[in-house]
Amino acid sequence: MNRVIITGRLTKDPELYTNEAGTSRCRFNLAVPRIGAKEGLQQTDFFNCVAWNKQAENLCQYQKKGSLIAIEGELRADIVEDEDSGTKVYYSVFANRIEYLESKGNKEETKGETKKESDPFTDFSNEVELKDEDLPF
Repeated sequence: MNRVIITGRLTKDPELYTNEAGTSRCRFNLAVPRIGAKEGLQQTDFFNCVAWNKQAENLCQYQKKGSLIAIEGELRADIVEDEDSGTKVYYSVFANRIEYLESKGNKEETKGETKKESDPFTDFSNEVELKDEDLPF
């Protein structure tokens, strides 16, 4: 079984590429904090990731550097043969599913810009007055 689930932050803005056949692809990197690191010592792993088609388009449109996302996919090895240094193997996570873990408001707060949005279910300062003739039934 080849299944990978990681949660981390984008290290830069994702970029969209389209091939001659019209297939969209996005390569991106995730910074993932290592669990169980020694106290006072933050360790981070960086993973190369790839998304395809509509998932790639959405990622590039809605997420930016620093966004917290989770991906589920599979680990694949890309073997590159270089005449000078020999064979090199690069590993990438091919995303089958991507979840966005922060709303736009949360991202603004993490950048130090505290912006409180009103909750329409608890903020009654803008009450709307309805009359019986306004109702469709």
